[in-house]
Amino acid sequence: MSEHALAQLPEDWQEILITNYSDGASDTEIRAELKITYGKWQQLMMDSDEFRETVILGRQLSKAWWLKQGRTNLMTRHYNAYLWYKNMQNRFGWSEKQTSNVVDAPVAGEDDGYDDGAADDYLSELLQDEGLSKH
Repeated sequence: MSEHALAQLPEDWQEILITNYSDGASDTEIRAELKITYGKWQQLMMDSDEFRETVILGRQLSKAWWLKQGRTNLMTRHYNAYLWYKNMQNRFGWSEKQTSNVVDAPVAGEDDGYDDGAADDYLSELLQDEGLSKH
C-alpha cells in the first residue's frame, strides 16, 4: 500500500519536504506544497516508512531552522524576540509554566536534624505509595 500511496505524490516529494522543512516550514505548509489532505498525510505517516522517516528528518530540520533564528538574531537590534518566542511556544509546545515533581524529602547526610533512618523510611513510604519497591 505504501508504494501506491507514495505514487500519488509528486515525483520530487522528498526534495519538496526537505527544502521546505529546511526553511522552517510546518507540516501544514508541507501538506499545502504536496496538495494533500490531513487524512492523506496521516495515512502516509502510518503506511510508509520512507515517508515517515523523511518527515521526522524534516521536522528536525525545521526546528533547527527556528532555533537558529533565535540564536543568530539574538543581538540584532530590531529582531522581535518576543514574536519568535511566542512562535516557538505555539510551534513546539514550549511553556512558561514551571512544574516540579520534587518532594520535600529529607536529604541524608545533611546536618538538618533528620537522621538517615528517617529519610530512608520516608523514601520507602514514597516508593510503596507509587507501587515501587526500594530494592
